[in-house]
Amino acid sequence: MSIRFLAVAALAAVGATACGGSDAGDKAAYEALNARVGKLEDKLRRVEKAAGLLEPDPAVTYSMPVEGYPADGPAGARVTLVEGFEYACPYCYKVRPTVAELKKRYGDKLRVVYKQLIIHQQVAVVPGLAACAAHRQGKYGQMSDLIWEEGFAKAHAGEEFDPSLLGPEKMKELAEKAGLDLARYEEDATGEWCMDWLRESHTSFADLEVNATPAFFVNGRFLSGALPVDEFAQLIDEELDKADKAIAAGAKADSYYQDQVVAKGKTEVE
Repeated sequence: MSIRFLAVAALAAVGATACGGSDAGDKAAYEALNARVGKLEDKLRRVEKAAGLLEPDPAVTYSMPVEGYPADGPAGARVTLVEGFEYACPYCYKVRPTVAELKKRYGDKLRVVYKQLIIHQQVAVVPGLAACAAHRQGKYGQMSDLIWEEGFAKAHAGEEFDPSLLGPEKMKELAEKAGLDLARYEEDATGEWCMDWLRESHTSFADLEVNATPAFFVNGRFLSGALPVDEFAQLIDEELDKADKAIAAGAKADSYYQDQVVAKGKTEVE
């Protein structure tokens, strides 16, 4: 039973016993109890945060910026699905066909934005930086597919995981295969710009208490894990309907996500 539920019950009890007392006494008792509940909630939230127990509420719209990250689909799409992943995550690999099916099903109504959420730093940082370097040359898609199929999949193909297939030399090999300018690739993959890009991407999820991959935000609403396509579709349909109604009421269609999700969404988990 939650602290909030107990608080509401207690406050209701104060109100229920108020008939026989003075208004001033009732008000003072109410305010004192409310203050104590607030302190308890603050303590509970700190404990939950320290223990990694907080996570976004799927019913709440959160602010999840997407500018500067690779995307499939038009910027003016009614629904933006943001995927937080890393190249060391088996479930991120598993969910790729699901995301592909969603893109096929919804067409121009859906934009998919790819952001990095680094959980396994020793393995995932290097391919994350490689993807950033490719993105800077306009070839994120080609490089990402190669990392998954010739890096991640082959690294897991043997009896033991081979981390070298997600390491710097392999990434350089894949960059050449993707047709990147290798001198520029090396500069970006080892430079501060891509490291900052990777850090900011990770932080945008960590600030919302997301610490597992894959993680998704559908117009700012949270979904976690490699879920079946219909679970994504249900939420996408809800958000499509919401967007259509908002646009019909005067919201700007071409900047709906920025105006209604990024600008108005919550920036922390309560």
